Amino acid sequence: MVAEKAWAKLLGSYANSESGWNAWVLRYLTDDPVQVIRFDTFNNNPNTVAGKKMWQRLLHWSEREYLIFSSTNDKSFVKFHTYTVLSAKEAYINGKKVRLLLMRNPWGKVKWKGAWSEGSKQYKALEAQMDVEIGREGGKFLMSYEDFLKHMVDVTMSYSQESRTGEAERPEFHPQLSL
Repeated sequence: MVAEKAWAKLLGSYANSESGWNAWVLRYLTDDPVQVIRFDTFNNNPNTVAGKKMWQRLLHWSEREYLIFSSTNDKSFVKFHTYTVLSAKEAYINGKKVRLLLMRNPWGKVKWKGAWSEGSKQYKALEAQMDVEIGREGGKFLMSYEDFLKHMVDVTMSYSQESRTGEAERPEFHPQLSL
């Protein structure tokens, strides 16, 4: 949200910042290397080698608290919109391993209404097993990794020169990754 406001200020208005590319914003505002991965490079399939590798990257990036964004296209539940990926976690619910992403809509509204959304049977099972109140904070929601790949088109991540966890990682700049 702060990055969005800073970018709009830099460009002169929110109208001037419409339809920008997340990588531009992250690279310009942080001066850190940015990586963009399009999900169509592995057919949005979580079970391919590349799809499994993508999940491992999301877990790693989440653990290091890197800035992660994901975008939709014209076929998604909100057209041409960017969401923040707050964290990626694996959990066992009723004995079954699930891969979940905690997402945030910077608008603070228009939440995901599918599986794992607030009020869904999956969410209720999670609430019963853990102390979870995700849906009560503006714009936050859970989404399975499988749904994430179906409804999002890419992920953009900024390699902070030093993550908030204190571990430095200085890779070369790679605007596109082939999985």
